[in-house]
Amino acid sequence: MTPVDAQLVAAWGERVLDDAGPVMLRCGLRPTDAERAALGRGFAAIRSAVLGEQVEQLPTHGGSVPDHLADYLLGIAAGIEATGADPDPMSLVTGLVAGAARLQFSRAGHPGDGTTAAEVVARAGVAAADLATDGADLGRVVAAAAGVAAGGWRPAQDCQDPAQAADRRLRSFLTVVLTALDDVVGRQNDQPDRAGCGAGPGDHRGRVFLAEVTFEFRGDPSAQAELSELIGRMGTDLRVWPDDESPAVIRYHLHTHHPAQVTAEIYALGTPFDLRIGSLEPPMSEHAGRMASAPHDREGRTNRRADFDAR
Repeated sequence: MTPVDAQLVAAWGERVLDDAGPVMLRCGLRPTDAERAALGRGFAAIRSAVLGEQVEQLPTHGGSVPDHLADYLLGIAAGIEATGADPDPMSLVTGLVAGAARLQFSRAGHPGDGTTAAEVVARAGVAAADLATDGADLGRVVAAAAGVAAGGWRPAQDCQDPAQAADRRLRSFLTVVLTALDDVVGRQNDQPDRAGCGAGPGDHRGRVFLAEVTFEFRGDPSAQAELSELIGRMGTDLRVWPDDESPAVIRYHLHTHHPAQVTAEIYALGTPFDLRIGSLEPPMSEHAGRMASAPHDREGRTNRRADFDAR
């Protein structure tokens, strides 16, 4: 069983603070100096707690993202300290619950704008506690917490309300903190190396997106009719255009949230040509996770398609 000790905390902190690493890049974050200082201070406190040393609970200075980051990590340290630095998973669970409580007490979040960062980590703590009380090992406990944090997460977008923007950034950092913990525990348990998004074998952490699927299909009329019926139920704006020169060639166009299933049906009935799958949603910038302005074509229409050419 992986113990909650200084070695684990050191690896956890290094994983979070590696802003060129896959966990931080997944959320498109580049910490400011103040945010890095808050993370460093928080992990130093957690390390002191697991070593049985007294944790200095210095007050934060306000309601900024660095302040709330420090609040959460210092709360984790306080929870571990209260258990007597027990290496059992329950000490870390106590810390996760205490960190969420401290964050909620500091009134972090933006009421009325869906789930706040404080609410997300509170749910993560509850999920971890449920498994820990049933005797689950540390790997399952932290995987549950990370799954809650990452579930439904989307990068921060431009918004007019500064408080809302700050809460979105805070939630991104908290997702990084819990995903990094899951990665580190998984490695110490000799589990398969996880992808940058936190996914392991059989996991899929990407979000559903609206796709445009276009392709040529060559087959007998019965196969073409069956294909049109099948994929037509999987999306909208289905268009079927016969080729002027060759009636056996049909060009298809479809909007769908299920491009993988559509592609599977195409190959089940024949071989597509010039298959292209592109997102119809606005792209996110790499670093801040903000909505990037889409290029325009010569007629002034927004062109948001990022083609994947599967020829």
